[in-house]
Amino acid sequence: MKGRFLGGLLNSIKYRYIHSLKYLLIIVSFLINIPLITSSVNQWPIFRGDSQLSGNSSVKIDLPIKLANKYQFQQEIKASPIINEQTIFISTLDGNILALDLNTLEVKWKYQTNMQIEASGLVVQDMLCVGDIQGNFWAFNKRNGQLLWKYSGQEKITGSANYFYQAKQLYLVFGTYGGQIICLNGQTGQKQWVYQIDNYINGTPAIFNNQIAIGGCDALLHVINTQGKLITSFNTGSYIASSPIWENNNLIAANYGGTILSFNVLQNKENWQHNNQAEWDAFFSTPAFNDELIIIGNRNGQVYGFDKKSGKSKWSFLTGKAIDSSAVLTDQYVVIGSQDGYLYMLDIEKGSEVWSFYAGSPILNSVALIDSHLVLVTENGMLYHFTFNL
Repeated sequence: MKGRFLGGLLNSIKYRYIHSLKYLLIIVSFLINIPLITSSVNQWPIFRGDSQLSGNSSVKIDLPIKLANKYQFQQEIKASPIINEQTIFISTLDGNILALDLNTLEVKWKYQTNMQIEASGLVVQDMLCVGDIQGNFWAFNKRNGQLLWKYSGQEKITGSANYFYQAKQLYLVFGTYGGQIICLNGQTGQKQWVYQIDNYINGTPAIFNNQIAIGGCDALLHVINTQGKLITSFNTGSYIASSPIWENNNLIAANYGGTILSFNVLQNKENWQHNNQAEWDAFFSTPAFNDELIIIGNRNGQVYGFDKKSGKSKWSFLTGKAIDSSAVLTDQYVVIGSQDGYLYMLDIEKGSEVWSFYAGSPILNSVALIDSHLVLVTENGMLYHFTFNL
């Protein structure tokens, strides 16, 4: 009797241990496969900081912020700066691609494509990748500017590329004015597949959990898999001029009609949608999010903080002109530019101004933010390098 009791007890303990271990392994596996929400404190390698396009930075900013130095380009700039390994990468409308030393702003290398470039770059592995308005997509050695390969397309590219891995192979994806999402082999530049929509694509694909999301001028949010096959789509009611973002399995997007919404891809249903037609204008800004809020600028000149769960407006901040710039968030602050020429830093909880800098030219893009460094580029081609916490 005693032996049977002990045997039963041991079997019970063994059963519970195995099942506990099983669930632990499931949880660990799940966590391992979730990409990090925020960018590295030392890297800002893509438009919006990460593949989800979250616009979220783990950097802690202690005021004051100081202007360290600046650099004047010879042409207008629409692209956002990116930072990798203490190097700023930027492209100009006259076709130049430049790598600048982060601290001194000395030019490390420069490449003239002879093509206008509006798109922001992407740094992945040892490559800098960027598209031009003639439809070409370029890959360079990020350290010396050597051209590695070039894909020749026919349709304008205005958004940044994004990337994913499959069986350890790197793939690059980007949108075109021909309504295409094009996937290239990252090592060779060979085209792998094309997903076609019915109108222009201005923005950058957002990637999460092997799902690629894009908004188009067909007013639809498209979600496709890494083989270029449609998973689902959702009609937002007006064309989408910016990029959607992934917040776990939810897509956050805003459109030209002044609508902002959250869509649950797993459940294939809308979480919420808001449009204040009496006040809101078009959204050309890409949203950003943290644990509680979604932050976005509007062409009415306002920056809005929305509750992430309900979509209800929690605060707003009025700038002097329209906002196309996309916010970058820290745990304390919102950093966003306006066409009034100011870069604003707002308290993320209250939406009140904490700091501002007058750059003298419209700010249409996003800043790059890493530990101790903030980089801003204005429409007239002036690059400002700020430091903090030094």
